[in-house]
Amino acid sequence: MGSYTVIQPALFQATITSIIPASCSNCCDGVASGGPTVGGTPPYMLLWSPSNQTYTTATGLCAGTTYTMCVTDANGCVACDSVMVSYTVGNVEENDAGNFSTYPNPVLNELTISTTQTDNYTISVYDCLGKLILTQSIPIAANSNYILNCSEMPIGIYTMQISNVAASTRFYRRFVKQ
Repeated sequence: MGSYTVIQPALFQATITSIIPASCSNCCDGVASGGPTVGGTPPYMLLWSPSNQTYTTATGLCAGTTYTMCVTDANGCVACDSVMVSYTVGNVEENDAGNFSTYPNPVLNELTISTTQTDNYTISVYDCLGKLILTQSIPIAANSNYILNCSEMPIGIYTMQISNVAASTRFYRRFVKQ
């Protein structure tokens, strides 16, 4: 009796390789691309869910929605990868209105927010992909400081929005977390 060698393809994997965030929190203009990255047997079929697109690039993706790309190879093996589409905060320019200052920058654990104004504010911090990291409502008294705890944030660049809904004002600051 002869011997036989069974050759199997490498472990089949699919990966989402690039993501362009949506332009706002309720926009559906995000883009993601991906496909088979290792193994499997061509030809491949792709399916993005829940958008039901069948190309390597899916378009019209909505912010806040998780999309799954599944790739099926010629043998019926399936490999999937998922991503949640975030949204871009945008190229927000820092502004000096409102007499706010923040320090130190870069920050290790605590970011001090100082102002000469008295009011109730909401502080929102976004990562570099536009994902909301934290939101806090705080009363700030004139000539006082507020300490923002950054110790649990990963190292990176952040945009902080200080807003007062009643006065329709928004102030922006960028900071680096070490």
